[in-house]
Amino acid sequence: MLIDLTPVQVEEAIAQGKAIKDVSLLERIKEWVADIGPKIGYATVDTRFKEIARVARTLSLQGKEMSPEKVRAILGNMPRGNLNFSATIYGSTPDFASSYKTFLRQQGRVILPHYEHAPRIAAERVDGIPGYVATCISVFPSGEIDLNSEVTLELVATQTKEELKFIFALSKLR
Repeated sequence: MLIDLTPVQVEEAIAQGKAIKDVSLLERIKEWVADIGPKIGYATVDTRFKEIARVARTLSLQGKEMSPEKVRAILGNMPRGNLNFSATIYGSTPDFASSYKTFLRQQGRVILPHYEHAPRIAAERVDGIPGYVATCISVFPSGEIDLNSEVTLELVATQTKEELKFIFALSKLR
């Protein structure tokens, strides 16, 4: 996984962002997504490449170009010591996500987040499937993670003991 981007990689991210103007959100971010099913959920990991591509796309839609200052601002707003995950999960009651706790599992080790947030009340699904949707956020210390290996983001409901596992091949991510 790329933590520091070279100027060539920054240009590649900008070019990708400009090229994906008419592509759906999930199609645009599929490289950074672990999907375990439409009735269960999906998770994403944030990278500098992904964020530059996202902003370049937004600016392109507005008819603007990505400036070097904007690139520096994006890179400056993403601290090097963190790896951020978002898990969008589905449940049957408005409070289903409130008891979820997150951790990473890698090579037999458990890595706890610096920060995690699970909403107390989830939103109703708007995709025609009955139920609720919530996004849980987790921030992990990147110094404890082998960025050239696979990692599993695990969410465990403390009340029901339900486990959700999202696998990321970090070495393949830009």
